[in-house]
Formats: sequence, C-alpha cells, structure tokens
Amino acid sequence: MATFLDGMNIFATEGPFETSSTPGAATVGCRPDHLRIGTGEAADIDLRGQVLMTELRGRDRLIHLDIGGRRARMRVPADTRPSGEIALHVRRSDLHYFTADGVRWS
Repeated sequence: MATFLDGMNIFATEGPFETSSTPGAATVGCRPDHLRIGTGEAADIDLRGQVLMTELRGRDRLIHLDIGGRRARMRVPADTRPSGEIALHVRRSDLHYFTADGVRWS
C-alpha cells in the first residue's frame, strides 16, 4: 500500500517499480508533482490509475488515485479535470529508493 512521506507517494518496489539493483525489501517514492498524465518516453514508467477524487487548491488540483490497489496523489494545473481510469507516467530519474529501514539510496 502506498503511504505518504512529507507529500511523497511511497510504493513497494514490485511490478513496474522493480529493478535488478533493489537491495532487499525496499520502497520507492515519487512526489505528486512527478506523476504526469499520459504515456511517457521509453525510459519512463507507464501506469494506469483510477481517479478517486480531486481537490481544487488554488492554481493546482490534487488528484487522489488508486494505482494497482495503491493510493497515490498527483498535482496538476487547476483546469485539468481527469476522471475514471487514466494513463500516467513517472520518469525513472524522479524516483527515490529507500531500503527497508528507510535509508535513501540510488
């Protein structure tokens, strides 16, 4: 299950986030600003998410998502109004990896 660490979405390093260099039971994090609507470049991680709700926050909108059974948040411009299931992506360079005891590694 994804959790939030200072606004960061935290996922288990499985499925699309799995890497050959993951040390043991690790987690991966990405900030809400780094999730983007649409499909990405070849090196990006493409995901599908179900929009659960949106919050208008001035110039931004915070989108609450279910991504493969995990909750996540994404920040978009206020005039963006996604609904239903959407395609989204994150750049691998925007991911932050953590060991099982919470130490950041790359």
